[in-house]
Amino acid sequence: MVPDTPPDSEPDRAATSLYRRAVAANRFAGVFAAGVLMMAARRIGSPTGLVLVFVLWVIAPYVLLEILAVTSRGWKQQTRVFLHAEMLFGAVATAVAYVAFGLIRARPVVPAFVLGPVLQSLCVGVSVGLAALADPGRR
Repeated sequence: MVPDTPPDSEPDRAATSLYRRAVAANRFAGVFAAGVLMMAARRIGSPTGLVLVFVLWVIAPYVLLEILAVTSRGWKQQTRVFLHAEMLFGAVATAVAYVAFGLIRARPVVPAFVLGPVLQSLCVGVSVGLAALADPGRR
């Protein structure tokens, strides 16, 4: 996790602040997405086993991002900043999409819950991969 001692320089403080916000937003978005999915599934009467499988499917990108955030400590700062920005953007974008497709409509749009995690994982891979390639001093 984030060290308790304050960083020495201003960029370090900004990166630590971004990290904390990104992790908090990612955790909230994962719980929110699972909650919206369960509410939508209850509205259409989905079987419990299917709902559990879909909950695991929907939270998988958030777990992936959490693992990447923890393992990214050895990465260059630019790549970590891209990852943390993706975590924030993904949290907001998926929350809006799940509300729009899962709660607002009379009948939830199931493909949103099927394709959403795939698209989110692809966005993470592309953005972090491009940040790593664009970083001239990458390890």
